[in-house]
Amino acid sequence: MPLKHLTYSTFASYDHAEAENEEERFLQSMSDRCCPLCRTVYRLFAHRLPATSSESLERAFAKGGTYLRRWSLDLLLCPGCGWWHLSQRSLITDPRTKGTTCATWFELHHAVFSEIELGSSLLPIEDLRRHLARFWGQRKHMTAQQAEDLVASVLRDHYGGDVLRVTANANAPDGGIDLLMVSDGGLVRRAVQVKRRITHDVEPLEDVRNFIGAMLLSGNDDGVFVTTATRFSRNAAQAATNTNLARKRLNVELIDGEKILDLLENSNLRVPPRLPPLVDLDTEWIGDDGISVSTRKLMFGNLSRLFLNRS
Repeated sequence: MPLKHLTYSTFASYDHAEAENEEERFLQSMSDRCCPLCRTVYRLFAHRLPATSSESLERAFAKGGTYLRRWSLDLLLCPGCGWWHLSQRSLITDPRTKGTTCATWFELHHAVFSEIELGSSLLPIEDLRRHLARFWGQRKHMTAQQAEDLVASVLRDHYGGDVLRVTANANAPDGGIDLLMVSDGGLVRRAVQVKRRITHDVEPLEDVRNFIGAMLLSGNDDGVFVTTATRFSRNAAQAATNTNLARKRLNVELIDGEKILDLLENSNLRVPPRLPPLVDLDTEWIGDDGISVSTRKLMFGNLSRLFLNRS
Protein backbone atom coordinates (compact mmCIF):
# COMPACT_ATOMS: atom_id res chain seq x y z
CA MET A 1 0.00 0.00 0.00
CA PRO A 2 1.41 3.46 -0.90
CA LEU A 3 2.70 5.47 2.05
CA LYS A 4 1.04 8.83 2.66
CA HIS A 5 3.17 11.92 3.17
CA LEU A 6 2.69 15.69 3.30
CA THR A 7 4.36 18.01 0.83
CA TYR A 8 4.47 21.79 0.48
CA SER A 9 2.11 23.15 -2.16
CA THR A 10 1.55 26.85 -1.36
CA PHE A 11 1.16 29.23 1.58
CA ALA A 12 -1.77 30.78 3.45
CA SER A 13 -1.99 34.26 4.99
CA TYR A 14 -3.83 35.46 8.08
CA ASP A 15 -3.67 38.23 10.67
CA HIS A 16 -3.76 38.45 14.46
CA ALA A 17 -7.55 38.55 14.67
CA GLU A 18 -7.85 35.32 12.68
CA ALA A 19 -5.12 33.75 14.76
CA GLU A 20 -6.90 34.56 18.00
CA ASN A 21 -10.25 33.27 16.76
CA GLU A 22 -9.43 30.35 14.48
CA GLU A 23 -5.71 29.61 14.53
CA GLU A 24 -5.19 28.89 18.22
CA ARG A 25 -3.12 25.84 17.35
CA PHE A 26 -0.62 28.01 15.48
CA LEU A 27 -0.30 30.45 18.38
CA GLN A 28 0.21 27.61 20.83
CA SER A 29 2.79 25.95 18.61
CA MET A 30 4.73 29.22 18.31
CA SER A 31 4.63 29.60 22.06
CA ASP A 32 5.85 26.02 22.55
CA ARG A 33 8.39 26.34 19.70
CA CYS A 34 7.00 23.05 18.36
CA CYS A 35 5.60 22.19 14.92
CA PRO A 36 1.80 21.79 15.00
CA LEU A 37 2.04 18.90 12.52
CA CYS A 38 4.78 16.67 13.93
CA ARG A 39 5.71 18.38 17.23
CA THR A 40 9.38 18.74 16.28
CA VAL A 41 11.12 21.74 17.86
CA TYR A 42 11.30 24.73 15.50
CA ARG A 43 14.45 26.42 14.27
CA LEU A 44 14.37 30.23 14.01
CA PHE A 45 15.60 32.20 10.97
CA ALA A 46 15.48 35.99 10.62
CA HIS A 47 15.85 38.58 7.86
CA ARG A 48 15.86 42.36 8.25
CA LEU A 49 15.00 44.78 5.44
CA PRO A 50 16.18 48.43 5.39
CA ALA A 51 13.72 51.22 6.07
CA THR A 52 11.94 52.74 3.07
CA SER A 53 9.87 55.91 2.78
CA SER A 54 6.15 55.50 2.19
CA GLU A 55 3.82 58.31 1.14
CA SER A 56 0.81 55.98 1.16
CA LEU A 57 0.77 55.81 4.96
CA GLU A 58 -0.15 59.49 5.36
CA ARG A 59 -3.88 58.83 5.31
CA ALA A 60 -3.61 56.43 8.20
CA PHE A 61 -1.68 58.70 10.55
CA ALA A 62 -1.57 62.39 9.61
CA LYS A 63 -1.80 64.89 6.82
CA GLY A 64 1.42 65.58 4.99
CA GLY A 65 4.85 64.21 5.68
CA THR A 66 6.64 60.99 4.77
CA TYR A 67 6.81 57.95 6.98
CA LEU A 68 9.49 55.28 7.18
CA ARG A 69 8.56 51.64 7.04
CA ARG A 70 10.91 48.88 8.18
CA TRP A 71 10.15 45.19 7.75
CA SER A 72 11.32 42.49 10.14
CA LEU A 73 10.92 38.90 8.92
CA ASP A 74 11.05 35.91 11.26
CA LEU A 75 10.66 32.35 10.01
CA LEU A 76 10.04 29.32 12.22
CA LEU A 77 11.01 26.16 10.32
CA CYS A 78 10.38 22.55 11.36
CA PRO A 79 13.42 20.30 10.69
CA GLY A 80 11.15 17.26 10.81
CA CYS A 81 8.51 17.90 8.17
CA GLY A 82 9.49 21.27 6.64
CA TRP A 83 6.40 23.17 7.82
CA TRP A 84 7.14 26.85 8.32
CA HIS A 85 5.53 29.96 9.78
CA LEU A 86 6.55 33.46 8.65
CA SER A 87 5.91 36.68 10.60
CA GLN A 88 6.29 39.95 8.72
CA ARG A 89 6.51 42.74 11.28
CA SER A 90 6.08 46.25 9.95
CA LEU A 91 7.40 49.19 12.01
CA ILE A 92 6.17 52.65 10.94
CA THR A 93 8.09 55.69 12.17
CA ASP A 94 7.64 59.42 11.66
CA PRO A 95 10.91 61.36 11.12
CA ARG A 96 9.20 64.54 12.37
CA THR A 97 8.89 62.98 15.82
CA LYS A 98 12.53 61.87 15.86
CA GLY A 99 11.76 58.31 14.89
CA THR A 100 8.99 57.58 17.36
CA THR A 101 7.09 54.46 16.28
CA CYS A 102 3.65 55.38 14.99
CA ALA A 103 2.34 51.87 14.44
CA THR A 104 3.32 48.22 14.39
CA TRP A 105 1.46 45.35 12.80
CA PHE A 106 2.02 41.81 11.61
CA GLU A 107 1.25 39.96 8.42
CA LEU A 108 1.43 36.21 9.02
CA HIS A 109 1.92 33.34 6.57
CA HIS A 110 2.34 29.60 6.92
CA ALA A 111 3.04 26.67 4.63
CA VAL A 112 0.10 24.69 3.28
CA PHE A 113 0.76 20.99 2.78
CA SER A 114 -1.10 18.57 0.55
CA GLU A 115 -1.21 14.82 1.09
CA ILE A 116 0.51 12.60 -1.45
CA GLU A 117 0.95 8.85 -1.77
CA LEU A 118 4.47 7.81 -2.68
CA GLY A 119 4.30 4.77 -4.91
CA SER A 120 0.90 5.70 -6.33
CA SER A 121 0.65 5.57 -10.12
CA LEU A 122 -1.63 8.64 -9.93
CA LEU A 123 0.98 10.87 -8.26
CA PRO A 124 2.00 13.71 -10.65
CA ILE A 125 5.72 13.83 -11.38
CA GLU A 126 5.83 17.47 -10.21
CA ASP A 127 4.62 16.45 -6.73
CA LEU A 128 7.08 13.55 -6.61
CA ARG A 129 9.97 15.83 -7.58
CA ARG A 130 9.06 18.52 -5.06
CA HIS A 131 8.64 16.03 -2.23
CA LEU A 132 11.82 14.03 -2.83
CA ALA A 133 13.93 17.17 -3.14
CA ARG A 134 12.85 17.94 0.43
CA PHE A 135 12.90 14.36 1.75
CA TRP A 136 15.38 12.46 -0.41
CA GLY A 137 15.61 9.72 2.22
CA GLN A 138 12.12 8.56 1.21
CA ARG A 139 13.19 7.69 -2.34
CA LYS A 140 13.10 3.98 -1.48
CA HIS A 141 9.29 4.21 -1.47
CA MET A 142 9.23 5.02 -5.21
CA THR A 143 8.21 2.35 -7.66
CA ALA A 144 10.61 1.36 -10.45
CA GLN A 145 8.38 3.24 -12.90
CA GLN A 146 8.48 6.39 -10.76
CA ALA A 147 12.26 6.15 -10.48
CA GLU A 148 12.57 6.10 -14.27
CA ASP A 149 10.08 8.96 -14.64
CA LEU A 150 11.98 11.01 -12.05
CA VAL A 151 15.36 10.43 -13.71
CA ALA A 152 13.91 11.15 -17.16
CA SER A 153 12.48 14.49 -16.01
CA VAL A 154 15.72 15.52 -14.29
CA LEU A 155 17.90 14.57 -17.28
CA ARG A 156 15.50 16.37 -19.61
CA ASP A 157 15.89 19.58 -17.60
CA HIS A 158 19.64 19.26 -17.17
CA TYR A 159 20.74 18.19 -20.64
CA GLY A 160 17.89 19.45 -22.84
CA GLY A 161 16.24 17.49 -25.64
CA ASP A 162 13.88 14.66 -24.79
CA VAL A 163 14.17 11.41 -22.82
CA LEU A 164 12.19 8.40 -24.04
CA ARG A 165 11.42 5.02 -22.54
CA VAL A 166 12.75 1.89 -24.21
CA THR A 167 9.72 -0.10 -23.00
CA ALA A 168 6.25 0.99 -21.92
CA ASN A 169 6.63 -0.78 -18.55
CA ALA A 170 9.61 -0.36 -16.23
CA ASN A 171 9.40 -4.05 -15.28
CA ALA A 172 9.49 -5.31 -18.88
CA PRO A 173 12.75 -6.70 -20.37
CA ASP A 174 14.73 -3.80 -21.80
CA GLY A 175 18.08 -5.30 -22.75
CA GLY A 176 19.89 -3.36 -20.03
CA ILE A 177 18.84 0.09 -21.27
CA ASP A 178 15.87 1.90 -19.70
CA LEU A 179 15.85 5.32 -21.37
CA LEU A 180 17.18 7.04 -24.46
CA MET A 181 18.22 10.69 -24.52
CA VAL A 182 17.45 12.16 -27.93
CA SER A 183 18.14 15.51 -29.57
CA ASP A 184 15.45 17.85 -30.88
CA GLY A 185 15.89 16.24 -34.28
CA GLY A 186 15.20 12.76 -32.89
CA LEU A 187 18.83 11.56 -32.99
CA VAL A 188 19.71 9.20 -30.11
CA ARG A 189 22.42 10.85 -28.05
CA ARG A 190 22.83 8.66 -24.98
CA ALA A 191 21.60 5.39 -23.49
CA VAL A 192 20.46 5.47 -19.84
CA GLN A 193 20.18 2.77 -17.19
CA VAL A 194 18.27 3.52 -13.97
CA LYS A 195 18.71 1.51 -10.77
CA ARG A 196 16.37 2.06 -7.82
CA ARG A 197 18.04 0.86 -4.65
CA ILE A 198 15.84 0.08 -1.65
CA THR A 199 18.32 -1.46 0.78
CA HIS A 200 21.77 -0.95 -0.78
CA ASP A 201 23.54 2.38 -0.24
CA VAL A 202 26.48 1.60 -2.54
CA GLU A 203 26.12 0.72 -6.22
CA PRO A 204 28.24 -2.38 -7.00
CA LEU A 205 30.35 -3.15 -10.04
CA GLU A 206 28.14 -5.83 -11.59
CA ASP A 207 25.31 -3.67 -12.94
CA VAL A 208 27.67 -0.99 -14.26
CA ARG A 209 29.61 -3.68 -16.13
CA ASN A 210 26.35 -5.14 -17.49
CA PHE A 211 25.32 -1.69 -18.71
CA ILE A 212 28.60 -1.31 -20.60
CA GLY A 213 27.91 -4.65 -22.26
CA ALA A 214 24.39 -3.54 -23.17
CA MET A 215 25.83 -0.40 -24.78
CA LEU A 216 28.15 -2.51 -26.92
CA LEU A 217 25.36 -4.85 -28.02
CA SER A 218 22.98 -2.00 -28.86
CA GLY A 219 25.59 0.13 -30.64
CA ASN A 220 25.34 3.09 -28.24
CA ASP A 221 28.67 4.85 -27.75
CA ASP A 222 27.52 7.24 -25.01
CA GLY A 223 25.72 6.22 -21.83
CA VAL A 224 24.58 7.38 -18.40
CA PHE A 225 24.22 4.99 -15.47
CA VAL A 226 21.97 6.45 -12.75
CA THR A 227 21.50 4.92 -9.31
CA THR A 228 19.51 6.09 -6.30
CA ALA A 229 22.23 4.59 -4.07
CA THR A 230 24.23 7.27 -2.30
CA ARG A 231 27.49 6.43 -4.09
CA PHE A 232 29.25 4.00 -6.41
CA SER A 233 31.74 1.43 -5.16
CA ARG A 234 35.39 2.03 -6.03
CA ASN A 235 35.35 -0.82 -8.55
CA ALA A 236 32.19 0.51 -10.20
CA ALA A 237 33.70 4.00 -10.50
CA GLN A 238 36.90 2.59 -11.96
CA ALA A 239 34.96 0.55 -14.54
CA ALA A 240 33.52 3.74 -16.02
CA THR A 241 37.01 5.19 -16.54
CA ASN A 242 38.67 1.99 -17.79
CA THR A 243 41.09 2.72 -20.64
CA ASN A 244 39.54 -0.06 -22.75
CA LEU A 245 36.36 2.04 -23.03
CA ALA A 246 38.27 4.83 -24.76
CA ARG A 247 39.75 2.35 -27.21
CA LYS A 248 36.24 1.28 -28.16
CA ARG A 249 35.10 4.93 -28.15
CA LEU A 250 32.67 4.35 -25.30
CA ASN A 251 31.84 7.05 -22.77
CA VAL A 252 30.00 6.23 -19.54
CA GLU A 253 28.83 8.86 -17.05
CA LEU A 254 27.92 7.78 -13.51
CA ILE A 255 25.26 9.65 -11.53
CA ASP A 256 24.70 8.61 -7.93
CA GLY A 257 21.93 9.54 -5.50
CA GLU A 258 23.72 12.65 -4.22
CA LYS A 259 24.14 13.94 -7.78
CA ILE A 260 20.47 13.25 -8.59
CA LEU A 261 19.50 15.31 -5.55
CA ASP A 262 21.72 18.20 -6.73
CA LEU A 263 20.12 18.13 -10.18
CA LEU A 264 16.65 17.79 -8.70
CA GLU A 265 17.03 20.79 -6.39
CA ASN A 266 18.34 23.00 -9.21
CA SER A 267 15.66 21.80 -11.59
CA ASN A 268 12.79 22.36 -9.15
CA LEU A 269 13.77 25.99 -8.58
CA ARG A 270 13.04 26.88 -12.18
CA VAL A 271 9.34 26.93 -11.30
CA PRO A 272 9.15 27.10 -7.48
CA PRO A 273 5.88 27.27 -5.52
CA ARG A 274 4.57 30.72 -4.58
CA LEU A 275 6.49 32.69 -1.97
CA PRO A 276 5.11 35.20 0.55
CA PRO A 277 5.54 38.94 -0.12
CA LEU A 278 9.04 40.40 0.49
CA VAL A 279 10.60 36.94 0.10
CA ASP A 280 12.46 35.69 -2.98
CA LEU A 281 14.75 32.74 -3.69
CA ASP A 282 17.91 34.74 -2.95
CA THR A 283 16.74 36.27 0.33
CA GLU A 284 19.39 35.55 2.98
CA TRP A 285 18.32 34.39 6.44
CA ILE A 286 20.37 34.21 9.62
CA GLY A 287 19.67 31.11 11.70
CA ASP A 288 19.61 30.92 15.47
CA ASP A 289 23.08 29.37 15.15
CA GLY A 290 24.41 32.45 13.31
CA ILE A 291 24.76 30.70 9.92
CA SER A 292 23.38 32.37 6.78
CA VAL A 293 21.16 30.42 4.36
CA SER A 294 19.12 31.37 1.28
CA THR A 295 15.38 30.90 0.77
CA ARG A 296 16.02 28.35 -2.00
CA LYS A 297 17.71 26.04 0.52
CA LEU A 298 15.55 26.99 3.49
CA MET A 299 12.11 26.45 1.95
CA PHE A 300 12.85 24.13 -0.99
CA GLY A 301 16.16 22.41 -0.27
CA ASN A 302 16.80 19.02 1.26
CA LEU A 303 16.13 19.08 5.01
CA SER A 304 18.81 16.51 5.88
CA ARG A 305 21.47 18.59 4.15
CA LEU A 306 20.17 21.81 5.66
CA PHE A 307 20.26 20.61 9.25
CA LEU A 308 23.16 18.18 9.01
CA ASN A 309 25.50 20.56 10.84
CA ARG A 310 22.82 22.45 12.77
CA SER A 311 22.36 20.21 15.77
